[in-house]
Amino acid sequence: MGQKEVMFDQYIEAPIAINPAYTGMQEHFNLNILLRRRWFSIPSAPVTPTLYADGTIANGRVGLGFSAINDQMSPFSTTGFYGSTSYIHTTHSGWKFSLGVQGGINVLPVYGNGFSGRKVMGSFGVGAWAQNDRFYVGLSKPELLSLNFGTQQNSWNYNLPLYGTTGGKIDLNEDFVLVPNGTVIFSGNFRNEVHIGTKLWYNKMISAGAYFRSGEVNRFHFVAEVQIGKNIRVGYAYDSRTVESRYNVVGVGVPGMHELIFRFVPNPVRFNYY
Repeated sequence: MGQKEVMFDQYIEAPIAINPAYTGMQEHFNLNILLRRRWFSIPSAPVTPTLYADGTIANGRVGLGFSAINDQMSPFSTTGFYGSTSYIHTTHSGWKFSLGVQGGINVLPVYGNGFSGRKVMGSFGVGAWAQNDRFYVGLSKPELLSLNFGTQQNSWNYNLPLYGTTGGKIDLNEDFVLVPNGTVIFSGNFRNEVHIGTKLWYNKMISAGAYFRSGEVNRFHFVAEVQIGKNIRVGYAYDSRTVESRYNVVGVGVPGMHELIFRFVPNPVRFNYY
């Protein structure tokens, strides 16, 4: 039931994961690679590599993006490929408004009652986004298709959450910038979630952040990033628990999830706080 929740859990590091209207909002080309792994010391541990890339054409009025995910959990593996596009309107006052759509496929594992195989299913979502130099707000439904998958005896449905997110940038002084974020997730199948926290940047060089996520599994999310020159940013994030941990009968090692972050911007227009 949560085959796409892994990707959505990374929205703090990649907002395009939950809102296609974020596509192209930074004006320059972005490449984000995230590697999510349960245990680094255990071979064949659950691992989820994801890739997000986006940019703009038509003088910044149209955003184009692509994302891919491969969620390997024990013998089960889910793969997804998605394309997104957005229309961006910029006002004279500095506000940018965007409407976006996303489409793609999910290749899902189906097991049970003597059947073993994989099923290719469509995916479609929409979103809206608004931001200026100090504030942003977004509303999105990354999945609109009410599809089911599985066998006749064991069938599951897509989860169809609604995301509302907001945040901004607060200059504390010449060196320190605070970047708070709050997100609400409404879901008919699971308990609604509230995520709140902040990240602190020092001199556009290094940042550290902490977030609390309440819902089906209450957990903390910690992240640190370092800007290496003007083109590359690397980071590390840790979740104290995972969304799927409520299904684990026996735990091995630490209950959380590690995540490595790599960002590449060939020709940055400005520093990206969010």
